[in-house]
Amino acid sequence: WTDATEGPDTWSPYVLVGHPVHGERTDWIPRARIILAQGADRRFTPFDRFAQLRESEGKYRRVVESIREGIFQTNPMGELTLVNSAFAAITGKSLEQIVGAPLSRFVDEADRGAVEEMIARLPALLETGELPPPLDARMAGPQGETRLVRFTVRPVIDTHGEQAGVAGTLDDVTEAKLAQQGSGNARITDLTE
Repeated sequence: WTDATEGPDTWSPYVLVGHPVHGERTDWIPRARIILAQGADRRFTPFDRFAQLRESEGKYRRVVESIREGIFQTNPMGELTLVNSAFAAITGKSLEQIVGAPLSRFVDEADRGAVEEMIARLPALLETGELPPPLDARMAGPQGETRLVRFTVRPVIDTHGEQAGVAGTLDDVTEAKLAQQGSGNARITDLTE
């Protein structure tokens, strides 16, 4: 709830509290000290209303980019709106090729239905609070090779309690599954059956 807004150009409770805290730390106290030392006629640069938001977004982005699992978020149409660099590395695609594309485009055709079904079940699960179990699916890797990834998904809920998309992770589990099978000769298709 601390990150929820009432729509575009509105502020969340986190920003409403963080804004004056940031201002006190970086602007208001230093300005008061200057006024006390140099007098009230001193001119100041305008207060940067968005500095706290940029600082917070920068911290968030560093955390998201440091995680080795692919992180993604879609809009209600299933188009990817946010991915981290790990998602790009797993798929071998650039961020420009990924953002705006449907998530299903990156899933092997044989597994696309299972991933779409997992996502389609989310609205019914909202009432119970349950999440679907992780799902292993095939994707094309950076060199076009087949990779096995584990999808986890959860609904993104807007301020009205409605589903506004999907957020999730994907983890490349190819090597772990091959090692679990105990044979370097196992094929990815064997691992999903």
